[in-house]
Amino acid sequence: MEFLFSEVYVYEEIPPPHESCRESNIELLRVVAMLFVLIVHTDFLALGFPTPQDMAAAPGSVWAKIGFEFPALVCVNVFVLISGWFGIRASARGAMSFVFQCLYFGLLLYFVGCIDSGVLPNVLGIAQVLTLFKVNWFITAYLILYSFAPVLNGFAGNVGRRQLAMVTLVFFLMEFWMQFVSVAGFYSGGYSPIAFFGIYLLGRTMRVYSAELSRRSAGFYFWIYVVSTVCSGGLCGLFLMYGKPNMAYKMQFYNNPMIIVGAGALLLAFTRIRMPYNKGVNRIAKSTFAVFLLHLDVSWGFDTFLRSVRGIYSDFPEGMAVGPMALFIVAVFALAVLLDQPRIWMWRRISSCLPEPKHRL
Repeated sequence: MEFLFSEVYVYEEIPPPHESCRESNIELLRVVAMLFVLIVHTDFLALGFPTPQDMAAAPGSVWAKIGFEFPALVCVNVFVLISGWFGIRASARGAMSFVFQCLYFGLLLYFVGCIDSGVLPNVLGIAQVLTLFKVNWFITAYLILYSFAPVLNGFAGNVGRRQLAMVTLVFFLMEFWMQFVSVAGFYSGGYSPIAFFGIYLLGRTMRVYSAELSRRSAGFYFWIYVVSTVCSGGLCGLFLMYGKPNMAYKMQFYNNPMIIVGAGALLLAFTRIRMPYNKGVNRIAKSTFAVFLLHLDVSWGFDTFLRSVRGIYSDFPEGMAVGPMALFIVAVFALAVLLDQPRIWMWRRISSCLPEPKHRL
């Protein structure tokens, strides 16, 4: 999604930046975050969440899986925090860019799936793609966030810094209580638009306090990320060891406070990195959402992705699959970037025929 992962965030003080103005340190973070998405999906999602029985039978294997999973769990929150840090400027052109990218990959992978399975395309299948009837939860949640961004921006821009910080803090205290203490599932483990609203406001709050936050080095924030990762992963493992699988499972939720802290710290670390403009990084980052659309496509991509991951784990002895899996992740990323190039070319020509937006919300 070009507008989500490349064009949706802009500085409040300036109009949407051109490609040469993009900060390559943030673009690099988006590449890292998408690699993290792939790591998460090749671990617990593909293999299943470990049980206390797994921990008792093979503790080394379970701890290794936790060690790969938890550093990467900041992935989704990082993307939403970036949007909050720069601020979404909703526009019809941005929405059209999003829909076009979803349709491009949806139709492409639908027809690939038909060829792979030896069936003919049908009207119902094409209609489901064209209406975005079957999409991943993230697309729906981010679309809702995009729609409400003008409201969130208006609130953040019209209250004082302290009020914004207090509202954001109260939001997360309520979320923590309802998700981890009470039995309410209102926030759905962070897999919901409501959870995205809070992460977005946190990004806005961090930006408002950026002068104070910039006094610390990138290394300082990186260590906060490491410590929060170790704490959340360590608690997950301990809960499994002591027979509390429900609490262990909650440690991987995107609204786990330690994962949120880790995501915020990683963003702050990258904002402190002084990196010159890098055309290669920026071009790759422009297609990060293509990676998401490719491997989580409900028509064909997701099942193929899972079969490939499980095949790698079954073909190699335990502990020897890390190298092949790393190559597979890089291959998926590279394929998505390659497949996205015709889409970028087509959208440039389509968007050149559209009227320039008079203002962004």
